[in-house]
Amino acid sequence: MAAGNKVILKHFLNTFFVSCTLSSNYVLDEQIGVEKRYHMFYNRMNEYLTKYQQHINFQQTDLVFFLIVSNDHYYMIVFNLQKESCTIIDNIASQHSVYTSYGNIPYDLDVLFKLYLDSVKHPKRSRMKRVSPTKFRMSWMTKYNYIDCGIFLMRHMETYKGQHVDDWDVNLEDEVEDSDDQQIQLHDLRRKYVTKILISDLNIHIASVYSYLPQYDELPIEKKMEFDTYEHFDMMQIRIGFLD
Repeated sequence: MAAGNKVILKHFLNTFFVSCTLSSNYVLDEQIGVEKRYHMFYNRMNEYLTKYQQHINFQQTDLVFFLIVSNDHYYMIVFNLQKESCTIIDNIASQHSVYTSYGNIPYDLDVLFKLYLDSVKHPKRSRMKRVSPTKFRMSWMTKYNYIDCGIFLMRHMETYKGQHVDDWDVNLEDEVEDSDDQQIQLHDLRRKYVTKILISDLNIHIASVYSYLPQYDELPIEKKMEFDTYEHFDMMQIRIGFLD
């Protein structure tokens, strides 16, 4: 899911998504001093908000999603300005503390984001100062699956609206060692997301994609089933720049 190298910003209702670019290049680099990192964080946030100002009123935003990539693992940190919380949402199950699992990443981001709230005089800036990063414990978290974090991340972004974890309908089965139910769901989601990306107007190769459809439609069903494999999904993701 190397698309994290691109700037992606989406506003849906009162939700604000910030790409991996900002957090990866600045928040995660502890070789850079905090003051300099905040300066870069502040400028990049302002660039995002200026670019999409016709869609975003940051003063009224309820949820801010920061997409994190660290050591080839994807997860997200969500600031809920309405309910005043900072939540780490990750598919990997772990009994370790936040610091042991993620190091300084959540705490550095927490500091930078609160400084930014102060600088823009956000109405929740004072109340958010009492918030510390915590991790959601979801029933569908995984102990054995370490390769589908990108699919989990996309599903989490798609379904999380700031609700309590018990009220969150993510529509994923629990991971069971001797069952493939969750893996089948992830397989279907992977197909769904890759299809959406391939036929998106933002895909510069969309004409090439559509040029192959008539040939595909003419194939017998048995031949079409041969394309429903992880190997072919990887090939498609390479074509659109998701895999190296």
